Amino acid sequence: MAFTISLFDFVCNSGLYRPSHNEYKLNFTINTKIKIFKSSLVPTNMYSFTLHMMFSMILTT
Repeated sequence: MAFTISLFDFVCNSGLYRPSHNEYKLNFTINTKIKIFKSSLVPTNMYSFTLHMMFSMILTT
């Protein structure tokens, strides 16, 4: 499943709460639109995560 995201801000990642170490972040606003994008060009089974893999990824980020 893929999504299109529009009407968002791209700003410096500053402040006390920094969820990532990237220099920039996306800010979703009240006008941000997120829609499901259906296309045969987007693979639907590209990844196969197990519950253990997902839990490990959450703990290491």
